[in-house]
Formats: sequence, structure tokens, C-alpha cells
Amino acid sequence: MKYLLLFCVLLAFLLSFQTDYIVQQDDGNLQLFWTGASHRAVRFSTSNPCTLKMVYWGRYTKRSEIDTFFVWSDNGHQIGTLLYSDTHLVNTNRVPLLVSDTVLGDVIVNGLFWVGIGCRTSSVSSEQSYFISDTIGRGTSFWDSNGVWIQQNVGDYIIRAKITGPIGTVTRNYEVSGQYTPASIKPYYIVTEGNSGGYITFMLDQSTNIKVILYDITGRVLGNIFNGNSNESFSCYLNLENYPQGIYYIRILINNSPYLEKCYNIK
Repeated sequence: MKYLLLFCVLLAFLLSFQTDYIVQQDDGNLQLFWTGASHRAVRFSTSNPCTLKMVYWGRYTKRSEIDTFFVWSDNGHQIGTLLYSDTHLVNTNRVPLLVSDTVLGDVIVNGLFWVGIGCRTSSVSSEQSYFISDTIGRGTSFWDSNGVWIQQNVGDYIIRAKITGPIGTVTRNYEVSGQYTPASIKPYYIVTEGNSGGYITFMLDQSTNIKVILYDITGRVLGNIFNGNSNESFSCYLNLENYPQGIYYIRILINNSPYLEKCYNIK
């Protein structure tokens, strides 16, 4: 009991300190050039209230453009209330660049939130203006089609944000693909889910080694949920009922390479 109390005191002490985080879904490669829809957005998440400091986005322009960036709350995994917006003069002089703008004032984000960019795009040779993404989508990028936000999975838009929050803040509270997606695995899904855990289930094309590891908010390994080989259908149950209130996350490794992380918030 005294060790648990000591851990809680230590965690509270760590959370009293603030640090900067860069939240992003892209892998850093500015590769796909987009025209068409003028508004694009990426959904992010933070486990604690944080202050938004700066927004970054990928652009290619042949001339000066005025871009507008937006910050929205989340409303049922859809864009919600506008929290902040500002304009920024962009001229990349025919080079794909990561541009940035500072957020003025105290803009607080907590839980899911969205960062979007409104910009002119054109493929006309004399006035080319492109938005940029990488080549692998994680399902968190969206484009605006006449007021309807549509998910696109071709690549992650190059939209990022710098936030300041307590040490130990988790910035991924929903499913995201990892650095490695094996050809043998079919789309991941959870059959049942709640604050106390759920069934982790997916299908495989061949016998594959799978590890499911449970961590706490500090990154300390709490145990292996599963470690072994699985044929065609994989399923294991994650039970967090006996764990105290807090943030926990699992890491799934396929053949020792990271595939996916998912966070659970026990309230």
C-alpha cells in the first residue's frame, strides 16, 4: 500500500511540471501534392489540458499565398466548436516546406481536437499551389467537401502542433498505425471496448508472432498481455478492472516490429 501511495505522490509531482510536445500523424516525408479541396484537417488527442503554442503545415507555392489555420474542438469524432483561427502569408518559392505560425493567447486543448488549414490550391503551371501529405494514411486526416468532412487514407496531411502540458501527457488516445504495417495483417479492430479494457482482435494471412504489452503513463511495463504465435484469427482480452484510475496503453508488435498503440483512460 505504501508503494502505491509513493507512486501516486511521485506521479502527481511529475504532472506538476510542464513540457513541450509536438503532435503529428505524418512520418515526416513531404511527398504527395494535393489540389482541389481548400480545407484540410488532422485530428489529435491529449490526455491532459494543454496550451496550444504553434501550428505547422506543409506547403508548396510559386507565389505568395494567404493561408488560414483553424483549431476546433471535437464533437463525436467530428469537427466541433472553433477555438482559434489566424492567417499567415506563405511563399515557399517552388520548394516543399514546413511553414509555421505562433498561436497568440491561451488556447487550451483537452481530449480530441482538430487543426485545419484553409488555402488556395492550383495545378496551373504559372501559379502552382499545393497542400502536402506523406504516403501512408492513419485515418486521422480529413478534407472538406462542401461542408462535409471526409476521411482520406492515402496519406497523412502535413499538419502538426506544438502543445505545452504536464510531464507524462499522452498524445495518442485513439488507434494509430505504427511505424510498420506487415502485409500479413488485415485491418485491426476491437470487438468490445470500455474503460476497463476489451477484446483485441484481428485477422492474419499466416502464422505470425504477436506481442501485446501493457504500459502505464510513465512508460513503465506492467506486463505482457500476450506473447506468442497466432494463426489466421487472433484474439485476447485486456482486463483493466483491477487497475487504479489513470492512463494506460498497449503496444502491439508484429514479428517484433511496432504495429499499433491504443490508450485507455480509466476514470
